[in-house]
Parts: sequence; C-alpha cells; structure tokens
Amino acid sequence: MDLDSTLHAFVPSSTSVTMLLGFFAYLGIAGTVIPGKVVPGVILSDGTRLHYRCNGLLTLILLVALLSIGVRMSFISPTAIADNGLELLSATLIFSFVVTLILYVAGRRSHNQGSSLKPHVTGNLIDDWWFGIQLNPQFMGIDLKFFFVRAGMMGWLLINLSILAKSVKESNLSQSMILYQIFCVLYILDYFFYEEYMTSTISSKLKRRTGLIGWRGGVAVCKGQTTVIFMSLSWSCKNIIPIKPGNHLFSFRWDIIAEKLGFMLVFGDLVWIPFTFSIQGWWLLSNKVELTTAAVIANCIVFLIGYRVFRGANKQKHEFKKNPKAPIWGRPPKVIGGKLLASGYWGIARHCNYLGDLLLAASFSLTCGIISPIPYFYPIYLLILLIWRERRDEARCAEKYREVWAEYCKLVPWRILPYAY
Repeated sequence: MDLDSTLHAFVPSSTSVTMLLGFFAYLGIAGTVIPGKVVPGVILSDGTRLHYRCNGLLTLILLVALLSIGVRMSFISPTAIADNGLELLSATLIFSFVVTLILYVAGRRSHNQGSSLKPHVTGNLIDDWWFGIQLNPQFMGIDLKFFFVRAGMMGWLLINLSILAKSVKESNLSQSMILYQIFCVLYILDYFFYEEYMTSTISSKLKRRTGLIGWRGGVAVCKGQTTVIFMSLSWSCKNIIPIKPGNHLFSFRWDIIAEKLGFMLVFGDLVWIPFTFSIQGWWLLSNKVELTTAAVIANCIVFLIGYRVFRGANKQKHEFKKNPKAPIWGRPPKVIGGKLLASGYWGIARHCNYLGDLLLAASFSLTCGIISPIPYFYPIYLLILLIWRERRDEARCAEKYREVWAEYCKLVPWRILPYAY
C-alpha cells in the first residue's frame, strides 16, 4: 500500500461515521433503559452524589446479540469494523477532538456551582482542554465520563470480534487467533461483571460507622477515623491519603471520581483502549503463527495466573474496605498501623495487582509467538507505565506514612514480582 492509499484509508467515510454514531446512540439508550444495579458514587463537596446504573454486562450481551441478528439477516457485515479500521480510528480521533472542544466551551460558559459541573478554569487553554474543566459533565442526563469508559471497553471487544470474522472469511483462522480472542472475551466480560468496582460503593451502614460526610478538594472529609485509597485506571493503588489514623479503607476509581473530563481521558477511553489493546488481533490477521501444544498450555497458564492475581488482589482490597475484619485466605487480615493491608496478595508484594495486570497483557501477546516485537507493544508500554507509577507511589507513601510504610516494606519487601523486584 503506497502513501496515497494509506492516507486515503484514514479519511472517514459516511459508513464509518454512521457506525460510530450508531454505536454511541445504542450505548446512550441501552445504558438508560436496561435494568441494572444502581450504585451510589462518592459524596461530593456540596453534599450531592452521582448514581451509576451498572448494566454494562447486559448492555454488551444485548449489543452482541443484536449485531448477530443483523449479520444473520444480512443487514450488516460482520467484517465491517475490520474493513474500515483506519477510517474508524480517524473518525474516533476527530470525534474526541470535537467533543472535548464542546466540553471546553460548555464548561467555560457554565455558571453551575455544583461540584459536578462547576468550571475549574486555569486560564491556560491547552491545560483546560487537555485535562478538562468540569468534573462530571453530562449530556441528556448521561454521565459522559462513565459513558466513555464503557464505550472504550465495548469497542475493544467489537473490534476483536470483527477481526475474528474477517479471519474466518479469509480462511486464515489460526489457533493463535482463537486463543487471543478467548483471553480478551474473558477479560472484558470480567470487567463488566465487576463494573460497580469503578464507582465508590459505600453502604449507608459503613458511612455511618466511619463518619464520611463529603469531599473537599478531592479528599474525603470524615467525622471519625478513616483512610481513603484511590484507584488508578488499572485498578491499582495510586495514592493513599490519610485523613486520621484509623481502621477503615475505601477503594475508589480515581479517574471516575476525581479527574475532570478533558481530551486526555476521552482519547484514552475512545481511541487508546480499543485501538491499541487490539493490536495483537490486527497483527494475527496478516501473520500466520503456529503455536506448539506446549506453548498453548504455557500461555493458558500465564493467563490464568495473571487473572487469579489481578482479580484476587483487587477483590481482596474491595472486600477489605467493606469489612476490615473479613478473613483473607481463611485467616484474619493483618493490618499495619491500622492502615495498610498486609494479608493475602498484599502480603506477597506491595503492588501485586500490577503483576496480575502484566501477566494478562503478556498472555495476549504470547499468542502471537516471538517472531515480532509489534504485538508486544501493549505489555511493554504497560510495564514501563506500572514501574513508573510504582516508583512514584512508593515515594509518596514513604513520605506520608513514614514509620508505618517502613514497617510495611520490611514485612513485604517485594514491590511487584516476589524474589525478583
């Protein structure tokens, strides 16, 4: 393909634009009308709180079912996304630019003083556009931040399924492609099964017990003694903020509750996640890989261990924040200084969930063999990101927790990989 053909392939057509807008329209309607558990968000500084309808799994299943019916009745082509991949990439990128410019203008004009919509203007146009102005902007009652995260994860699955269909159509379906697809489907379904973990689920009973009354400047304000843990995009401990020494911990999704919605988040959700995370599928579409039986078994083991560690570590933290006395692996949890969980996976490594995340990313790429570095872009990028984040977290926690953190590090000496790092 020459340069002119490549550039032309990036020009969005009416088909790609219709597909993209139709996808967003479905998510908006389905996310509103499909029943699901309504989970309360954090209490904001003005005493208000958002509520999230966690119906992502049903929404995704219904979407795939409707598309399957459309394919069966020849209304749509199962390879439509794969056939228009570059067009959809550029259309989504343009959409991200346009929607964030609209958010910027709307935010500048807003006179709303509520915590969700109050404009936070720095005066620097680039910073305000990149990081956003409003915390939780909405469109027709839809929380856009929650909406875009969901769209990115579902988009990743749809891209993969279309790649799979194209592989079948071109008669080059391989064992590697099947393995990659299975891993991704399980990972994405798991994400939506635990969708409520993205929000701050605080029961009224726990709220009364801990005295949580609101937020100021992104920090929890409590009457009693509590500690707040913020969660990063990969469900990892990003920042631990002590309010007062105590025994109760809450785990939150940092970007959902504290980040303003700007180009950084919109691009990350709509472009980076679906189009970067699917790079292995695109590569397998044009490269034949034959894995040995031993390689397939080893890859499955890597995936299962990664999932066990990733989901297990985060679930332990989630359960611990709901009931700090709940047994972990059949034993009472060990807590350092009344603040830091040092049992279960968190007694093996201080960032054990990072290890699970890295193993999962590696399992996606190992389906492509080792003949090219291209499929390994995602795990390499993630490794660099998580080591940088872990170093930053370690320094921040050491400064804030001092003796308590030193005691924790002595008890749990390994950062991510036991006996290695």
